[in-house]
Amino acid sequence: MSRSQIVVTGIVLDQNRNPLPGANVYFEGSYNGTVTDTAGKFMLEESEPELNILIISYMGYNEQRIQIDRKQKSVFLEIRMEEKMTTLKDVVIAAGTFGSTDQKKAVILNAYDVTTTASAMGDIYGALHTLPGNSFVGEDGGLFVRGGEGNEARTFIEGLLVHKPFSSRMPDLPARGRFSPVLFSGTMFSTGGFSAEYGQAMSSALILSTEGTVDKNGTNIGILPFGASASHARSFREGALSVSGDYFNMKYYYELFPQEIHWIKKPENMTANLMYRQKIRQTGLLKVFAAADHSSSILSLEEPGTADMTRYGLQNSNGYWNAVYSQELGNLWSMRTGFSVTADRDNIKPAEDRFTATETDLFVKQVFSRSEQKNLSLKTGAEMNLRNYRQTYYRSSDGFSVRQGLNGLESAVFAEGEYKIAGKISLRGGLRSEFTGYNKEYNLSPRIAVAFRISDFSQISGAWGYYNQLPETKYLMINHELKNQQAIHYIFNYQWIKQNQTFRAEIYYKNYQYLLRYDSLYAPYKYQYNSGGYGYARGIDLFWRDKRTIKNLDYWLSYSYIDTKRLFHDYPIAVRPPWFPAHTFSAVYKQFLSKINIQLLSSFTMMSGRFYEDPNKEGFMNNKTPVYTDLSIGCSYVRIRKANLYVFHAQITNVLGSEQIYGYRFAKDPGMDGFYAYKPLKPPVKRMFVIGIFLFFNYF
Repeated sequence: MSRSQIVVTGIVLDQNRNPLPGANVYFEGSYNGTVTDTAGKFMLEESEPELNILIISYMGYNEQRIQIDRKQKSVFLEIRMEEKMTTLKDVVIAAGTFGSTDQKKAVILNAYDVTTTASAMGDIYGALHTLPGNSFVGEDGGLFVRGGEGNEARTFIEGLLVHKPFSSRMPDLPARGRFSPVLFSGTMFSTGGFSAEYGQAMSSALILSTEGTVDKNGTNIGILPFGASASHARSFREGALSVSGDYFNMKYYYELFPQEIHWIKKPENMTANLMYRQKIRQTGLLKVFAAADHSSSILSLEEPGTADMTRYGLQNSNGYWNAVYSQELGNLWSMRTGFSVTADRDNIKPAEDRFTATETDLFVKQVFSRSEQKNLSLKTGAEMNLRNYRQTYYRSSDGFSVRQGLNGLESAVFAEGEYKIAGKISLRGGLRSEFTGYNKEYNLSPRIAVAFRISDFSQISGAWGYYNQLPETKYLMINHELKNQQAIHYIFNYQWIKQNQTFRAEIYYKNYQYLLRYDSLYAPYKYQYNSGGYGYARGIDLFWRDKRTIKNLDYWLSYSYIDTKRLFHDYPIAVRPPWFPAHTFSAVYKQFLSKINIQLLSSFTMMSGRFYEDPNKEGFMNNKTPVYTDLSIGCSYVRIRKANLYVFHAQITNVLGSEQIYGYRFAKDPGMDGFYAYKPLKPPVKRMFVIGIFLFFNYF
């Protein structure tokens, strides 16, 4: 041990002397920190003599700042955290956005919430399906929010748009999110009414932030039946670096648990991530994030009513990189500038044909913000997206081939201000101006939100605004004169928060205009596409979360009702799209049994039937799937040895063995009797069972 090095150990407790696992402990002004273990204990070493303020923070509790005597070589601390009263001292715009406390930074789901939601299987988007406003579409896997298609929910990392947040998917199988939840410090999910800073998102925005710091040096290893993961982190005086990688091969797992899919090459996936942080001068911070993955698989699709099988192969390579620099400018102003690059390539082989699609996007953004002064805060900025898309199709039967592409520039400027009156009223107004070069279209998107504090623990808020989004690239490529699609949001929200309990009720109405319409799905000509579609969505979302009533128990309940219709794509009339059941209920349960170091997990989802088109009946969208139910459970056993953490985890989906039908795939042509044969779309296996061992070295 060096002359100036000190070892700080201790335990973090609540006011009733119960341990607080997961509390953040770090020295002010450094990247050196740790979190408490399941018994609330921690150990932290520091060699820089000028660092002497230890900070302890935990959601729902007041932050503690303790001065450390650096003349000592070791210190033991017993820290009592005081629970926040969680009064709404400063009214917050809450309509459409899930926040868990009165702080704007707060999020309803952090990385721990995602990884411990039984039905999510470690997927960020899977965990979001347990929140109100979402529809679970098992044959797709994307985010379908309040009447919107999956592509209308956009993902942002550090405020920068991610163009390909989901893995490429096989027919009738769900896509997963590309990014691990442990890479992010929090997940802000908005189901509507969000800031003017975020554009080209017609329904919702998922806003992810990477860690500002990396804890002390450590190595993590995960072992699963179908692969392994590893990561390593190093911190230094003014920065930190972490690298991680995964390799998954489903070959042996699918042999152990047979699938109702005819795999020729079972899915294989490789992923690598890098995060770099560098403090620059006193108030500057550079954050760099890079992710790359490659996946491949081949299956045979069964044609309903026949013995025919169609071979379908998919290879995908994807890279995402971003760099963001933030700096305080003085006089309450700060700036954030950054760029991101997305590069994606799909090689698809339906039968003997070949289809290749390549997309590269450069996104650049500059934001200036002024923190609150005299009750007024301001934000303004500009952004640009440069897109290059190319696709090639080759038909082996006659050698026919076609090449198509799209290049273009999208740009926007925005400004927003928020004014607070006596701590009881908050008014936010914003304006976003966009130009899309493909169709040479200008759009103005005004957005307004207001909140009123009605008691120390409750408030009401509302939001209204215009949200625009271009049609998907594959349609815009054929007819680049298509207009931006548009949704007008109307939201009213009531929120009550008190001491780790949250209740939210929200009603909304969305009016859709200029939706994409076409004559048929693969129509080849420009004149067969137009922007004459329209629709609406209206409903109510309810949410309750309780982390207080029972010791070490956290649960939440959510319910959504939606009424929606659209006239778009090749629909002959306005109807409810097939992705949205009228009623959705979810329950999530988590409890830690501290005496035996076991955490119990469970989640339950029930959805009413979804409409689909049955060609054997008259009408359009004329039938409905059965009620969907899923009960998933899991448990984790935690063991601590010195500074290391060992976790054994087991999880199983659909414990009750419910028949889960997402819809039906019908034959292209009727049989001799005029009947269209069909095949139900359902999970490839009735239950999925996963066990894993996770080793965290030098964790504490």
